[in-house]
Amino acid sequence: MAWGNIKDYRSGRLYGGRIKYDIDERWAVAARYQGRTFSWSQDQTQRVDIRPVTGVGYFNLLPPSDAGVAPYAFAELGVSQNRRMVPAVSHASQKLAAGIGLGVEWREGPFLALSLEAGHRFFPGASPRGGQVSENSAAVTLSFYLPDDWIPIRPDAPLKIPDAEDVAARPSAPPLPDVEKRQAQLELDKVQKDIRDRKIPPIHFEIGQAVLLEASHETLDIVGTILRRYPAFSVSITGHTDNVGAPEDNQILSLARAEVVRSYLIQNFGLPAEKLTARGAGQDNPIADNALEEGRLLNRRVEFTIQP
Repeated sequence: MAWGNIKDYRSGRLYGGRIKYDIDERWAVAARYQGRTFSWSQDQTQRVDIRPVTGVGYFNLLPPSDAGVAPYAFAELGVSQNRRMVPAVSHASQKLAAGIGLGVEWREGPFLALSLEAGHRFFPGASPRGGQVSENSAAVTLSFYLPDDWIPIRPDAPLKIPDAEDVAARPSAPPLPDVEKRQAQLELDKVQKDIRDRKIPPIHFEIGQAVLLEASHETLDIVGTILRRYPAFSVSITGHTDNVGAPEDNQILSLARAEVVRSYLIQNFGLPAEKLTARGAGQDNPIADNALEEGRLLNRRVEFTIQP
């Protein structure tokens, strides 16, 4: 709280607060808000409300002492919201605010400080007649500081480097690329499981042809999304058939179907062509009984394998 005197005006109280940051032992900056109300001594109906918001620079005139006493100088500059009130009329304006001053601060421990400050401030266009208001003021300020050691990670904190023996005794983690490969393969294997569990449509073609059915797009879009997350890895796309027909024809058909799937993923997901390889396994690797229609349906499939 402070009191200021302006020529031809009655004394008015000064109040406000600030947020201050100490750059080093000599320099500090702050943002300050203040409020004042003054009335003209010759006419009580004329009043001035001044609400400046300013940036303040502080400079300690002496290095910090063991007694915790630090004299300083300051300068401030900002904008003031002014409201001039004359009988039945109110004028609002936004004007420059500036000030200079001296002070002395007593630091009590790491948290508290008390300062006495005297300053001279200027408020152009703030008087009832539109002229400049100048103020001499004295203020007492109580400050609360946050100490440096409250910061969880300090830039100057020493790094704890483990001994070589400790490092050697620890199990080595697998390289990141291997971890990503396993993750990619797990995601692709889940697609195959969801197909078997009938949670998503199978990748199917026209009977005896390498023409992709539209119902397969949903599943291939899932596969494309997975592969786009891992563009650096090579992927083998393997086509399989049931045992209906000649083995040689099934070998050719399975490769053709794998090529169609490869082209779909490249064209629709922008996957690098050199990372996708089409293979045909024909009827050699069934996963179900070809004697049953349901088994033959499962054997007509396309599988995706992340290459080592």
